[in-house]
Parts: sequence; C-alpha cells; structure tokens
Amino acid sequence: MKKHCNLFTLIELLVVIAIIAILAGMLLPALNQAREKSRAIACVNNLNNIGKWYLMYTDDSHGFIPPNVSASLGNYARWQDYLMVYAVPGLAFQQGVYLQADGSPKKMFACPSQQDKSTNKEYGHYCRNRYFCQNYTVKRIQIPSKRMMVGESLKTFTEVENLTPAVSKLAFRHSDQMNMLFFDGHVEPMRKGSYDAGNGYKNYLWGQELKN
Repeated sequence: MKKHCNLFTLIELLVVIAIIAILAGMLLPALNQAREKSRAIACVNNLNNIGKWYLMYTDDSHGFIPPNVSASLGNYARWQDYLMVYAVPGLAFQQGVYLQADGSPKKMFACPSQQDKSTNKEYGHYCRNRYFCQNYTVKRIQIPSKRMMVGESLKTFTEVENLTPAVSKLAFRHSDQMNMLFFDGHVEPMRKGSYDAGNGYKNYLWGQELKN
C-alpha cells in the first residue's frame, strides 16, 4: 500500500510539472509583449525629452537648429552633444559628451529595444532629419506636425535625409513600428508604408518647404 501511495505521488508531481510547463509556455509570449511595450514607452519618453531639449536649444539660438557635423570646419560634435547641456543642466558642452565610456550613447539617447551593441555603438538609436539642420530656423518650417525631427535609426546613422523602399535608414523595433518625433513636439508610432517614402525635398517627412 505504501509503495502504491509513493507511485501515485510521483505521478501527481509529474502532472503538476507538465501543467506548469504548459502555463509557462502560454504566459511567456504575453510577458515578452509586455516587456517590449515597456521598452516602447521608454523610447517615447526619450523622444519627448529630445524634442523638449531640441526646442530649448532653438530658443537659445535665435531659432536655429543644431548644426551638422562639419569636418571642413573642424566641427565633429553631433546634435546629441548640443542637447546634453539641456539634459544635464550645468554640463559643459564638448564633443562626444553624449557618449558613455564604452562609446555607447547615454540612456537618454538610447532606445532600450536596440539590443545589438556589437559595433558602431554610438549609432543605431536615434537619427534626425538632416534637411532641417543647417542654417534653418524652426519658424520657417511649414507643417511642423508632419515634418520629422527625430526617428529611430539603423546601426550606422545619426542623421538621415531621405527614405526609399530599397535603402531604409529607419528602424522599426517596436512590433514593426517606429517612434517618430515631429517638429511640433509630438511623438507618433509609425508603421512601414504609413508615410510617403519617396525621395526629394517636398514629401511627407523630409520636405524643405520653408516660409519666407
């Protein structure tokens, strides 16, 4: 009788283990989805802050947008460097100040869903619209609610000037969506194909239609 009781207890244990394994298999996708949702929210918060700092810079610079990297002028600072003095009040401006010691961007400029940190650590998080970053003022930009300021990028870009189906420089990390910051300050999730993907200066995201 005792031997039979032990055998029954073993069977019960195996059944419980099997049930736990099934439940874990059912819950894991939901947990992964919740984790990615949390990362997407953190990314939106990053872009909201970037938009705030970007416009603070323009307010202090007579409306002008942070300049491009210009090797010919000896300027290798990136747009993130210019914003760091607003992200961390009292911080002195210098080239590369937005990077950590290992060369990767600091948390406020890093999308938590970008997991590939093998090469080009400083890239592959956020890129800005290059058409509006040299000798332009924000007040001259027409339809700012439809003009990209900053979006999520692939590993080798911090600035982007056009987008074609063949050569996409933007990254869709959040369930095939990308968070995008516009010049009016709002952040919007964008799906592939939900925008004008043509080249040129006057389409949906990149347009250079300027007020006089």
